Amino acid sequence: MCIRDSKTLRGDLTKFRSIQDITEDVDILYHLATAKKEKRTYASMKKLLYINTQGTENLLRACYRSNSLKKIILVSSSAVYGDPGYSPIPENTPLKPKNFYGASKAAAEMVAHAYRNTYSLPIVIARPSTIFGPRQKPPNVIPQMIHDGLKFGLIRISDPEATRDFIYINDIVEGLILMGITSGIEGETFNLGSGSETSLHNLAKIISKYL
Repeated sequence: MCIRDSKTLRGDLTKFRSIQDITEDVDILYHLATAKKEKRTYASMKKLLYINTQGTENLLRACYRSNSLKKIILVSSSAVYGDPGYSPIPENTPLKPKNFYGASKAAAEMVAHAYRNTYSLPIVIARPSTIFGPRQKPPNVIPQMIHDGLKFGLIRISDPEATRDFIYINDIVEGLILMGITSGIEGETFNLGSGSETSLHNLAKIISKYL
């Protein structure tokens, strides 16, 4: 789905012909589309890799054909880092994803680098940390904890000492807007996070208090 001039245009990232014209008369493009995280089956993982990698290539091919684009914001994920064992994670940390979602996002970034180096596309990469906010659904960790607390009266945590950098959706939106309007950052990568870690144990305590 693409919003252009307050109009919603629908297409399929995996079908180039359906999106080849969506970049016309667009000056800033945000690539937020991604495959939904599903069950860990081979079919779902294959689908995720195809959509996030081939879908990104199709979109960037459409961007290459545009004469109006001044900035492309590719929204990746902090999942590309895997678990380096320290925080905060600088942007030059080697990419070692631990799951297929992180791998698909890392692959999409590599495709973006290839397009930038080959065709000089004005791409900037954003790597958000763990986002939360209204209307988010399980299995994302915060809505999952709220759901479990309300339905079962308890919150189940597989690894209480595990930590996440949680960032509110409004802050992510503000960061992405700034990336879109700031000049001279093409080719750069930016982590978007709160800068602080919260353990799942402490998160559960906070949620339990409000429940």
